[in-house]
Amino acid sequence: MDTEGSRELIMTWDEILALIDRARAGERHAYGQLVERFYPAVHAVGLARLRDAHEAAELTQDVFVHAMGKITQLRDPHCFVGWLRQIAVRIAINRLTRKSPLHGAEPEMLQNAPGREDGPLDGMVRAEDCRGVWKGAGAAEGVGPRDSHCLLHQGAHPGENGAGF
Repeated sequence: MDTEGSRELIMTWDEILALIDRARAGERHAYGQLVERFYPAVHAVGLARLRDAHEAAELTQDVFVHAMGKITQLRDPHCFVGWLRQIAVRIAINRLTRKSPLHGAEPEMLQNAPGREDGPLDGMVRAEDCRGVWKGAGAAEGVGPRDSHCLLHQGAHPGENGAGF
């Protein structure tokens, strides 16, 4: 189905070259028509490089603003499409190198992250560990529950640092 909007985007190369020449001469309306015609192609380059629709839309605007200021430097109008694509690629690479990627964490990972202070569960686990150590190894060698708790709390393990059990 052919609509009026899609017919406007279908242009011959002669029409495109005429628009490029008029845009190089400073005619903004001609440049606006070039933007309408090549917006989807530049946006596709942005999506392929940045993998984010919002970033690609921003990149597309930046490309056309940059190209508008530099169009007088375009030597051969036949190279317009490649020139525009190259601008898009360079700006995309610049965005990727200047902006470090953001890495999020899954909610489960954040819930399991240790806090700055021990919670009630940590104290209970530590107490159970102390009783197990005292019953298993410390009781036979004269180390009491308080001593084994202190050793565990300080990070000592049976047989390390001269703990003697």
